[in-house]
Amino acid sequence: MTAVCFNDFCENIPDLKENIQNGTIKVIPLKQGKKAPRDNGWSTKNYTLTDLENSNSNLGIMPGYNHQESSLAIIDIDGYTMNGVNAETKSYYKTATQEYIFNCLKDIPGAMFVRTQSGGYHIYIWNETVVDEVHDTSNHLHFPTDFYIPELAGKSLKHSIEIFTKGGRKQCLLPPSIV
Repeated sequence: MTAVCFNDFCENIPDLKENIQNGTIKVIPLKQGKKAPRDNGWSTKNYTLTDLENSNSNLGIMPGYNHQESSLAIIDIDGYTMNGVNAETKSYYKTATQEYIFNCLKDIPGAMFVRTQSGGYHIYIWNETVVDEVHDTSNHLHFPTDFYIPELAGKSLKHSIEIFTKGGRKQCLLPPSIV
């Protein structure tokens, strides 16, 4: 497995070092080749730039860490899980809806995209419009009434997409982590 180094992250996010030093984002070291935090109590630890530069592992970012100063939102696209169907049909629904939602959102200016281990996507957005209520937005989104999968036409996206903006115990892989 190829390891990532801190400079790889800085190439993807040019102002990463500055944002870590200013405390506008919280970046944490993860287990080598994994998406799990390296340390117990990671959400309350303050990692220095030196800690992160020496980790030589995947890094995670905590959305909503400093909501007053940071405008990071992470859209987690998992796709629709259809219950009561066989595994092949369930996989079809999940993959088809992941791709549909991603294609609807992929042209957001300045966004970065990561393919997740489950086959979904994370979309990282830094902008001035992130507000507290955006986390609940996915509860009010629906597939179009003329959606090409009739069983999902008009259904809620509530369990297909989640938008992380609030601080807490969530962290997501920072691109270009390798899992």
